[in-house]
Amino acid sequence: MANVLLTWELGFGMGHLIPHLPLLRALESRGHKVFFAVKDLSPIPEVLNNSGVQCLQAPLRAPHRRPLQKKVYTVAHLLENIGYRDTVMMTGLVRGWRALYDIVDPDVTIFDFSPTALLAARGYGFGKIVYGQGFHSPPDQYPLPNMRLSEPADTDRLQRDEDRVIVAINKLLFGFGEPPIEHIAEIFRADANLLMTVKELDLYPGRNNGQYWGLPTGTLDGESTVWPPGSGPRIFAYLKPCRALEDLLRFLAKLDCPILVVGASIPAALREQYSCTTLRFLSTVPNMDQLVHQCDIGVTHATITVTRLLLAGKPVLVMPLALEHRLVALRAKAIGAALMASSADGSMAIDSLQKMLAAPEYAAAAQEFSQRYQDFDAAQQVTELVALIESLATQK
Repeated sequence: MANVLLTWELGFGMGHLIPHLPLLRALESRGHKVFFAVKDLSPIPEVLNNSGVQCLQAPLRAPHRRPLQKKVYTVAHLLENIGYRDTVMMTGLVRGWRALYDIVDPDVTIFDFSPTALLAARGYGFGKIVYGQGFHSPPDQYPLPNMRLSEPADTDRLQRDEDRVIVAINKLLFGFGEPPIEHIAEIFRADANLLMTVKELDLYPGRNNGQYWGLPTGTLDGESTVWPPGSGPRIFAYLKPCRALEDLLRFLAKLDCPILVVGASIPAALREQYSCTTLRFLSTVPNMDQLVHQCDIGVTHATITVTRLLLAGKPVLVMPLALEHRLVALRAKAIGAALMASSADGSMAIDSLQKMLAAPEYAAAAQEFSQRYQDFDAAQQVTELVALIESLATQK
């Protein structure tokens, strides 16, 4: 029996919890002791109800420390924005992670968007797996590549920016008696680096030798997906509060289409105002696997949901709330199966949805994309992940 630790440090939403469920259950069923250090504990009762997984609070940045607002071209800029040049704060976070490792004593740790957890793990002998979307695991090169493919950036500037963060990281590592790094990509080196996506949606299309494992297929049993009546295409919308939300809901409520809206954080007043015969709000997270296969069109913000919809052969309107969402939306758009609209512009979102409803080529492109991965075996993916974890555990 091994101690297996999963970490989630950055990012937000259920996409850092629900996709892991099949792996967590499989590890438990094989007698392993499973720990999950999470950024946000509040969804745990819903997501891991009746589970033996021991959930811990991941070390958090102090809420009063405002990040820099440097435009993010590379992961170096991201790390700088979250405080990597603040040695005092970073020392506290690394101490927190190292204390957690000392308490849990993992044989293997799986890192989901957890750069500081990875940094803190330097010098520890447990097995290490980097696991997540392409955004969470940059290619091993220097300087780190520009993620904004449509916005060229000067390579010399990217190198200078990265070097500035490297100096701060090495000062931090020196304080813990760990050797310095030469490049930020070294932080993400591990026994295995698993890209839980498909090549077409990787934010780094120039990546060489990526290990693409496909999307994790975890889902909650969730609320039954009883569709309301309506003669048009079924529309599934997974939404959060944003400036475009009310305009979009007003438009959706006027369509003669069966519409299901998931969004626990949508204000109750909006839910009450726009609920109607054809539009139904779901109060809890549903069985996403059912929803993406039953709908005809998806509307969402987030990376995981975009990927799920496309793999189910459904076109999607993406309304990004974060850089990662925008970059994935651009990759999906390049496939021809998605449109992107600003989450701050209701008119743009409505126009884009009308365009998608009127043009069958988006659905055709989504179907073509889905066919490429029709042989993907989710159960086999979990079996291979467990085998990898057990192999690393025996090497500790």
